[in-house]
Amino acid sequence: MKRLAVVLCVLMMCLSLAACGKDSDEGGTDASGHNSAEGEGNDSEEEVKEEKNTEDKDTKADNSVISGTSWTARDGSWMTFTDEENYAWYQDRTVTDDNYYAGTYEFYMGDDALKYLTVDLKDYGVTEAEMQRVFDSNEEYSLDNLVCMTARNRSFMLDGAEQLNEEKEVSYYGFMLQDGGYLDIANMTTGTYYGFTKE
Repeated sequence: MKRLAVVLCVLMMCLSLAACGKDSDEGGTDASGHNSAEGEGNDSEEEVKEEKNTEDKDTKADNSVISGTSWTARDGSWMTFTDEENYAWYQDRTVTDDNYYAGTYEFYMGDDALKYLTVDLKDYGVTEAEMQRVFDSNEEYSLDNLVCMTARNRSFMLDGAEQLNEEKEVSYYGFMLQDGGYLDIANMTTGTYYGFTKE
């Protein structure tokens, strides 16, 4: 909704600039017969669109925050981020050739997590206002320790058989607590909560 409001404001501004250009005798026409003031208005609109696109792309994953770490869940499962691109989540840490998810990931924290959550993952319906209520409800939760992660599972092994025939994306959000030692996240599709302790 905000994006629509911004786009409408930009279009109205560009239309008013173009109208002002038509009323003045400055500019004339270019080789294609278009009013040069209109062309300038279009350039401004293009620049505004480029700035808007740049703002949208300012959200950056920072996989280095958890790269090279391993985490144990309350249910005994084990998640490991082997490097800044790959991760695996094993049902049992002693069995790494079966009963696991594996693929790539993107990890966001702080402002980037909020933008990713409310813009890139807007289909889930989480808003900045809702997140502010969460921050206000518990002193442990803040924008600084907000995290959001998308796992792109390329493999799901279950009882010795591959379950995926195409990449499956799963997103999580929550908080990194206890000075980065505890990850409290929820699966955004199922609503299931997971608590991970850093090893």
